[in-house]
Amino acid sequence: MNHKALYRKYRPTSFAQVVGQNEVTTILKNSIMSKSFAHAYLFSGTKGTGKTSVAKIFAKAINCEHSLNGEACNQCPSCQMINESHDDIDILEIDGASNNGVEEIRSIKNNVSLLPMNLKYKVYIIDEVHMLTTAAFNALLKTLEEPPKHIVFIFATTEPYKIPETIISRCQWLQFEKISQADLIKVFNEILKIEVIPFEPKALTELALLSDGSLRDGINSLEKVFNYSSEITLKSVNKLYNVISVDKKVDFLKAILKHDTDKIIAILNEISMSLSDFKKFLTEMLVLVQDLVLYRLTENIKISKYLSLDQIKSFTIVEMKDLKTVLGLFESVIALNLDNLNLRTLLIARILKLFDVMKQYDLSIKLEPAKEIKQEIVENKPVKEVTVSLDEKPKVETPQISDTILDEDMLANVLNVIVQADKDVRKEVKEQWLKIHQLIENNKFRNFSKIYLNTIISAASANALIIICDNIIQADLINKNFYFQEHRNFLNFILTKEYMVYALDRKQWKLVGQKYQSLLKNNQLPEAKAIEIPEVVASQTTETKSQTLAFLQNIFSEIEEI
Repeated sequence: MNHKALYRKYRPTSFAQVVGQNEVTTILKNSIMSKSFAHAYLFSGTKGTGKTSVAKIFAKAINCEHSLNGEACNQCPSCQMINESHDDIDILEIDGASNNGVEEIRSIKNNVSLLPMNLKYKVYIIDEVHMLTTAAFNALLKTLEEPPKHIVFIFATTEPYKIPETIISRCQWLQFEKISQADLIKVFNEILKIEVIPFEPKALTELALLSDGSLRDGINSLEKVFNYSSEITLKSVNKLYNVISVDKKVDFLKAILKHDTDKIIAILNEISMSLSDFKKFLTEMLVLVQDLVLYRLTENIKISKYLSLDQIKSFTIVEMKDLKTVLGLFESVIALNLDNLNLRTLLIARILKLFDVMKQYDLSIKLEPAKEIKQEIVENKPVKEVTVSLDEKPKVETPQISDTILDEDMLANVLNVIVQADKDVRKEVKEQWLKIHQLIENNKFRNFSKIYLNTIISAASANALIIICDNIIQADLINKNFYFQEHRNFLNFILTKEYMVYALDRKQWKLVGQKYQSLLKNNQLPEAKAIEIPEVVASQTTETKSQTLAFLQNIFSEIEEI
């Protein structure tokens, strides 16, 4: 069989061909040019972002006899030997998942002392290194502590948090980003033109979204659609992957904003016939609403993942509060982690209950100015003030999750901490923060520690901290619990003094950074104000305690009662 899969056919063979990893390739090329590359590297990132490909390119470049600007020449005997051989005895690619035992690692340890047979350096590329056992990592540790000069290790992983810190600290850690939608589409275009395959631009956009930052998955999907229909069309993509079009999602959102129950049910019935993952649909709706909110804040169309400028402008008259309410509606349903049927049923119930509340208080949303109102203005008649906010009256009783978007008070508070930030305080707090991992096994503080797992101290002032979390649920949980005595006791134990705490997710922190840079550029940074630490609530009520446990169970398993 002569056929070669497209993702293998178009795998990069030089740093210049690597897509979307400019920082990584620049670091590696500079280290090659200065002959200062490390003896061990850790490449981390989601699947299909180029970790193994870059490892092979790097292995070839450090062994090249005539490298230029950090790139292999592909002409010298070493380069030709590597290019022509799939089983070079000096460049060994090992699957960590199937060779994860201590005996396999001991075998490597026994062989590293042997000089390379043909090349200058012997390179071990261990993929999925997080799958190694604890004993295997311990066996590897001694070699990393005292590596021979002719050995280079490259570890690749999608889950770096599973790797012991003793291993990570002995590696140069390079993080691979997800491939951007624009880069994915560009690569798709190039491949299809070389292969002379007809395509529709909208189909490539949809495939880029489906790829979720993985170039390998994207190219595989491209080939699958071609094998199905001999061309790349939006219809074929939707058919194969049960994709709900962006236009249909826009219609669904507008139906919610217009309180059009019949259309909501009709669209849900239509998409349910082909939809295998209702939670994925809700997540896409969440991102779509986020596109609208983020554009309102930044007016930067480039950050929109789903929507075109024309689609965004069709929502111009909708108030920000209404968008945030719908955002919260989708978030609360997704957080419950139900199966498809129950998610659909719950979504309809929540929407209808929301409409009942709006109807009770005579609230409505209009996506287009009504002609009758325009006529009243022309005739100079008094016009009734129309309230379009969803949030001014009691809301639906759903588990509350804060918006991904920062409100003005939180933004002001966080900026106030940043202008007073002290690197020495941050360094001290970061050292104390390591206690969190040690307290996982402590019966008294176990669940409090779990709340703060994988958080980062991003800024610190004399009496305030900014904590960055993996997701909005975790950030919201920290902010709410900060006002309870038990939680405050835990923080005081960790930090040895009292601090005000502001928790943000990564998207919120990015927005803060953009705002800070803008204010700094225009010389408009706010003056530092005293930071007051609010009084605690005496203790958690049964209701708030249950809510905290419910949040925890969405993130962690085996949660015990606090």
